[in-house]
Amino acid sequence: MKRIGSPNHRAHPECICVACSDDRTERRCKNPNACAAAVRTRLLQILPKWRPSAPDPPVAPPNPAVEGTTVFRPPPEISNLTDGFRIFTKDRGDDPPPPPGALPVSADESPVRAVIGGHIELSGTLDAKAAAGVWYAPNDPRNAGSLIPEGTAPKQGCGEIVAALLAAQAAPPNASLFIAGKRSTVTAAMNTHLQTWEDNRWIGVPNPAPLQALAACLRSRHGTTSFTVVQDAADRPACKAARTLAREAASEGVAATLNLTIPASAKIQGAKLSKMTQKNAYRMIRSLRETPPRRTTTTTVSLVQDVAKTRTGHAPTPKIIWESIRHKDISRQIKPWLWKSLHGAHRIGDYWSHIPGFEDRATCSHCNVTESLQHILLECTRPGQAQIWALAHKLWRRKTGEPLPTPSMGMVLGSALTTFEDESKQKLPSGLNRLYRIVVSESAFLIWKLRNECVITRNGAAPSIFEVHNRWVSLVNERLKIDQFMANHRSDQNKILVLPEVVLQTWSRTLLDEATLPKNWLREPRVLVGIGTLSSHPVSPPPRGRNRHS
Repeated sequence: MKRIGSPNHRAHPECICVACSDDRTERRCKNPNACAAAVRTRLLQILPKWRPSAPDPPVAPPNPAVEGTTVFRPPPEISNLTDGFRIFTKDRGDDPPPPPGALPVSADESPVRAVIGGHIELSGTLDAKAAAGVWYAPNDPRNAGSLIPEGTAPKQGCGEIVAALLAAQAAPPNASLFIAGKRSTVTAAMNTHLQTWEDNRWIGVPNPAPLQALAACLRSRHGTTSFTVVQDAADRPACKAARTLAREAASEGVAATLNLTIPASAKIQGAKLSKMTQKNAYRMIRSLRETPPRRTTTTTVSLVQDVAKTRTGHAPTPKIIWESIRHKDISRQIKPWLWKSLHGAHRIGDYWSHIPGFEDRATCSHCNVTESLQHILLECTRPGQAQIWALAHKLWRRKTGEPLPTPSMGMVLGSALTTFEDESKQKLPSGLNRLYRIVVSESAFLIWKLRNECVITRNGAAPSIFEVHNRWVSLVNERLKIDQFMANHRSDQNKILVLPEVVLQTWSRTLLDEATLPKNWLREPRVLVGIGTLSSHPVSPPPRGRNRHS
């Protein structure tokens, strides 16, 4: 193939160059020129990464000898057949060309130094907004702040990513670019995690669009791009100025033009087959199939959002709601119950209406209305529901001197989201929020268990007021004992399970004869809540069997 570009070769069947002469003599080829042209045509039809004659990608320059500065090094090009196979791609397309690599900076291209900053407000709510700020120098016309557009989920660190993208897009492609920031978010993303993210099709990565656009933009630059984490006190005012630009953009709603488009030739599609795991393959298959939202789930999540917005003024995102049911203060057996409650997946009410022969199970046998979770927890007149909430009110009043907020479905399912503030909007000690989570979730789950025992194992016989009272007191005392145990023990990794001061804050002003207890009562064996049991009636043990919590 190389003979075609040689000055000694002629495009003629009788060419007398060395290569053609050898082919006639050794291989008895009648037309070496035609054979060489055919080979060249076949090779040019092969994609660059499989072509043996393709040039090697340029090597990035070494890191500069500047402490705290890291040069952007894109992941290396494919060097073997194994790494060349990718799956979960949308279309075949063409392979991206090799990165341009660093070229000498021309005399008229001076280095560019940009300081980036980010700002986020109301994180985790539907009203959350984030902004980016890029600062070059005092009174520099390039100084700008931009509100991150809708469609990019506001999350910690996204402001710095977008700010770096704005700086890279504005810098001349041949100039050296130095990006400085207070955090190492951009450095870690581009120099540490980029290879793994691209190998795994960005699965599980929040805000992938700005990161993908930033990686493509940095790859297309000829000048070197360096990242610096600001540590010098002299550079801190510049970081503060960048964050101020971002904060002003968020408050004023100023949005710059953010180009997230990636050229088709620069897109890296799919996931690398050689790095695939069963877990990631399953996640990618699920991500390719769009599951329509369930009507009941959407309604229930909206209910929780409405209650939270009424209390705080801002509705949490669905992601925050789903994460809240896994809160460490929620008992292990209650977490799946909350998950099914948010989905409306309990086998009650309308679930039985469509099963021939079981339609009567859809109706509450005590109230003669269609049964629902709201009816069971808040409306049913069967003994147990109202009494348990009255006990929760009593314990809460003992703790705070105020009544427990009126129970509702949104309050119960979003109990892990509730935070209490004083009149000046300052958050109260964490122990108060923790007690609320424990009391509300445990009380609601006990109502659910008592209903199931009544309907399934007792043939409709309701528990007595003595049993309901003592079951609730025993349940709360058990949680208190668990807290005492966790405050005095460590996990297998030698981590404190619950901080002792948190347990003391949680149960203060709720204990029996608290004035006689030592200041640190965590090792006292006979600590009980201040609501005693009723001894006028024996307590029957909870039913045994696999359906005791169903």
